[in-house]
Amino acid sequence: MVHRRKGRPDPHRRGRTPARTLRFGLIASWAAAGLFGLSGIAAPAGAVTGSDAAVAYQGDALHDGAQSDVLAPPLTKLWSAGFGGPTSYPVIAGAVAYVTAATNPSAYGTTLFALDLATGAVRWSAPLGGTYFWSALAYDGGRVFSLDYDGQLRAFDAATGGSVWTTQLPGQSAFTSAPTASNGTLYTGGAGSGGTLYAVDETTGAVKWTAPVANGDESSPVVTSTAVYVSYACEQAYAFDPASGALLWHHTSSCEGGGGRTPVLAGGRLWVRDPVLGNVELDPGTGSAVGSFAAGPAPAFSSGAGYFLSGGVLTAQSLSGGGASWTFSGDGQLDSAPLVANGVVYEGSASGTLFALSALTGAVLWSGPVGAPVPAPDEQNVSQPLTGLAIGQGTLLVPTGTGVVAFTGTPDFAMTAQPAQLRIQKNHNATSTITLTANAFLSATVQLSVTGVPASDKATLNPTSVVLGPSATATSVLSVTAGHTAGTLTLVVHGCAGVTCHSASVVVTVTS
Repeated sequence: MVHRRKGRPDPHRRGRTPARTLRFGLIASWAAAGLFGLSGIAAPAGAVTGSDAAVAYQGDALHDGAQSDVLAPPLTKLWSAGFGGPTSYPVIAGAVAYVTAATNPSAYGTTLFALDLATGAVRWSAPLGGTYFWSALAYDGGRVFSLDYDGQLRAFDAATGGSVWTTQLPGQSAFTSAPTASNGTLYTGGAGSGGTLYAVDETTGAVKWTAPVANGDESSPVVTSTAVYVSYACEQAYAFDPASGALLWHHTSSCEGGGGRTPVLAGGRLWVRDPVLGNVELDPGTGSAVGSFAAGPAPAFSSGAGYFLSGGVLTAQSLSGGGASWTFSGDGQLDSAPLVANGVVYEGSASGTLFALSALTGAVLWSGPVGAPVPAPDEQNVSQPLTGLAIGQGTLLVPTGTGVVAFTGTPDFAMTAQPAQLRIQKNHNATSTITLTANAFLSATVQLSVTGVPASDKATLNPTSVVLGPSATATSVLSVTAGHTAGTLTLVVHGCAGVTCHSASVVVTVTS
């Protein structure tokens, strides 16, 4: 006999008002007009806008929390945008960040905002409506897709905000599955009477196929070219053919119920978090259980390691076996789902602190204030949009209880001299090439000067200023003429881009 066991109280009953602990200071119409809180430093002119995008919850269609991105600490706070209410996980593409936010305390629904990634300015916005305050996003092929609690699925032109299509998903009444869009098809789930998994054409909004699942709550689908994976309470996990919707396998147990969690595909395993029976690792090809793990929010994976937050402690674990590589408890209030990029693990705290840790050792590479508590992802109720960190195009976005804060890598450059030692006969000259290399976040003019030159000698730089763009290299030639008698001196070439300064030394030996 199958026993129906509820994993949480049912939020789907109409008329139920979720508890609200926040007072929202702005309404959607103000935000649409650009009259929302925006503060922070001016964006570095070299803000990175590469092709690496964050297109779904936890970054990608695998939800593995790993991003191929140049971001590296130390970080600089780029901007903050306030909406007056809880904000969703962002998606990032084309130098724009997209989020939904609950902006109006007197009416259900959320608003979708498109924010300039470099400045935080609103490019466009659109009210989404819907019962309660839940919503979620996905991005693919130049379109942003939004889903509200009532099952209204919408496609927007990512550049202009123009409405492309709107589809009411049929057959269910409660939608809390963050959508995943991949290769022209969008996948999401619905609940209310049993559960349904939907595949929707990204171009037209037409439903391609549906499949029954056990209760359909919360789980954002994992999508690959060969399977779509979802998981629900009581280890009810499924794999479907992404083209036809045919059931590939169903991992089941002796119970079912409301509630679900977004699975993660990484390291040859499907990582399923179950609030009822506990977390289980499944073989993605067969659905067979192959292990268990501890994690509250979705874990992140990169370079053969997993990063699991459980009970406020972040643990790094090799996927090839063995014990924990390292653990980190931070300030005792860690709560966000971790993300990994460029060998760094990022973790937020309810205290309002953001941590950047070495993925290899767990050492704190940088930490800094967000300016507000970083909320944990709430996968249980519909009083706010699903939230989480996002990394893309050189930027880390951190949602708070009332908005989103952007961080980027600190603009910097390096200087070298080649050769670094010169031998010059008196009254002769020699040259050394000064090479300047910018990191991915710098775009500035570097002013050059040289010190340590005796009155009898001459040293010039050509040019005396160079322009550096992100990851660019430039050179200047140091020309030295020796006028003094035999001896050794050290010349120092200085380069400054605003308050960021570096130097390179050239040792000069003068012979008679």
